[in-house]
Amino acid sequence: MRAGLRFALGRKGGSPYDLSMNVLNTQRLILHPLGPQDVELIRAHWEVPAVRRWMWANESPSTEQVQEILAASAASFQAHGWGLWVMQYEGFVLGVCGLRQVADHEHIELICSVQEAWWGQGLAHEASIAVLRDGFGKGLEHIVVGMTDPDHHEGRAFVTRLGFGGALELAFPLAIVEYWGLTAHTFADQNPVAWRCKTFQELSVPELYEILALRAEVFVVEQDCAYQDIDGKDALAMHLMGWGPGQELQAYLRSFPPESLRQEIVIGRVVTSQPARGQGLGRKVMREGMHRAWRQWGDHPIHVSAQAHLQDWYNSLGFVVCGPGYPEDGIPHLPMRCAGKSALD
Repeated sequence: MRAGLRFALGRKGGSPYDLSMNVLNTQRLILHPLGPQDVELIRAHWEVPAVRRWMWANESPSTEQVQEILAASAASFQAHGWGLWVMQYEGFVLGVCGLRQVADHEHIELICSVQEAWWGQGLAHEASIAVLRDGFGKGLEHIVVGMTDPDHHEGRAFVTRLGFGGALELAFPLAIVEYWGLTAHTFADQNPVAWRCKTFQELSVPELYEILALRAEVFVVEQDCAYQDIDGKDALAMHLMGWGPGQELQAYLRSFPPESLRQEIVIGRVVTSQPARGQGLGRKVMREGMHRAWRQWGDHPIHVSAQAHLQDWYNSLGFVVCGPGYPEDGIPHLPMRCAGKSALD
């Protein structure tokens, strides 16, 4: 049996976690927001000698210290949408990964701790990528990690693989901590999206599930719009998927050949996941989709049914309004048309 912490994530008298808060999913992990009710769970994890050696200078954290950290995390989730997450894999609690503000400084810090039995499998890296993407997607421009032990060579290699570089020393009452930094731009450059484009018949069941889940999450739940997303047209379309390093679906659109729905190529269902926003991914998936459509079907005009508030955004991609506006599922839309490659490039 695999060694590790096998705590129940539920708690007496209520649901396991506030369902209004995000849950991050990676290829192998589920990350739930932590709160003050998780003190004993996390204190037990941070008391493990192999963990506290790097997290707590080999001293066991007190209940009061952990309470303070988790209360601050819960407040941060409420105020900013980011904080500390518990990492769950196959029923085991592996550790903690998340963001917190460095005491008495403006810097936002990444922290990550994993049970020793699960070291060496890339799970900390997978969780950190998801947390960083979520943080940058919520508007953070710069995130740091603190290094206090010069002998922690594995830790330095770990943060370097994530893209952190340089060093900034901050003085604290008991020590000077060396912080390494990462910007949203560097993170996006070092963690590119992997594009896949398939016909409906080529899609695997997991791929189709992720596509429909993302569309429902954004177009139905986030936009509070009750409409029939599965409209019977997916079998006619090419499906462009943008997958992140953790094999999470971050961006998607579907495109239709000319003379199928309209005379022009049609692109629709353009969507990015909430954690991946703020990095220009919407523009990337649209440009990728347009160029792939032209390679597939030739230099035809492209038509989109654009939400009216995105008119300027589509203008910047070469689209112009080509008819009167109209409501679609209760949301104002505009017909927009890009004449061809020359209008984009």
